[in-house]
Amino acid sequence: MGALLAAMVACLAAPASASDAAFFGALTRGRAELSMPGFRLGGAAQAPPILEPAAAAIVGPLLSKTQASGAVVAFVSGGGIRVLGFGETAAGSGRAPDGDTVYQIGSLTKLFTGLALADMVGRGQVGLDDPIETLLPPGTRVPEFSGKKITLRHLANHVSGLPRMPSNFNPADPLDPYADYDAGLLYAFLASHALASEPGAKAEYSNVGAGLLGHALAFKAGVSVDELLERRVCAPLGMTDTFARLDASRQARLAPGYYLGQEVPPWTFSALGGAGALRSTADDMSRFVSAQLGLSATPLASAIAKTHQDALFWQAAPIAGGFLLGHCGGTFGHQACLVLDTAASRGVILLLNAGPLSATDDSASQAALELFGLP
Repeated sequence: MGALLAAMVACLAAPASASDAAFFGALTRGRAELSMPGFRLGGAAQAPPILEPAAAAIVGPLLSKTQASGAVVAFVSGGGIRVLGFGETAAGSGRAPDGDTVYQIGSLTKLFTGLALADMVGRGQVGLDDPIETLLPPGTRVPEFSGKKITLRHLANHVSGLPRMPSNFNPADPLDPYADYDAGLLYAFLASHALASEPGAKAEYSNVGAGLLGHALAFKAGVSVDELLERRVCAPLGMTDTFARLDASRQARLAPGYYLGQEVPPWTFSALGGAGALRSTADDMSRFVSAQLGLSATPLASAIAKTHQDALFWQAAPIAGGFLLGHCGGTFGHQACLVLDTAASRGVILLLNAGPLSATDDSASQAALELFGLP
């Protein structure tokens, strides 16, 4: 376990997570191939029979490479939703994963934090250009650069000047690294950190920045981060199976996570929950994608449009006739990727129960893009 743990810690400490920051590069590299016409689904019963074997040809090698026991893929379009399961929920279980199987979605949580932000902006409760310190307890010190303050927009666009991880991140349990990083540690980091560049001047993917934003929004709303995301985003979207904390029923449906073939425990979060705390299912993430594409009525429609317009945690790349939106997330034992083409009203979700093999492993991102490109 020593070598295994060292490899996982190296992934966590790397300047950029493969499943997070490398996705934009994968998106850009794949854009020529992805300018093809989208697939046409007529609902699950009428989906083209070629879809399943074509998807299997992409997912099968991914499972072998990452040593995941299984994966679930959801295709969403104006014609319907198709969910496909591959492999096993747990190694040796003989049970195929499906739309109800629970996975950690890691940094896809940031999209929910961005949507909660847009909703609060729409309600007049906060402004995108408000300094983050105005949402925190009085006296909380937040770093500045030459008098320029970090705003909510800076955090949601990854241009705050904050690093990927806080300098005082020293988990008691390396297998559950975010569990004990509480508000006290977050405030201590902010008080001691010196920005190396002016907020807004330089893009740098920041987990601590996203976590800080979620924490501040929750403090402003008078709730926990978990409650903020579940009440402000999940409930209005009808996502009853997207959550931060496991209960007995959901624990039974959780796909165990694997790293290099060995089972690893799921992550839990404290102050930085807005960066990666959520778990979900392919069925629920299909609801999220349907809302993003305008295929389902939702009270969050204007907030969703704002997240696209202001790129609130979305990673985007141009393609012929428009652009793609996407994001990936990873924990030690799970990965999740989402790709959208809002102009063509179609999207793909990929969930699997194995973490990235290294800090440069973008195989899940590439697989999601290939799945998105299926005719």
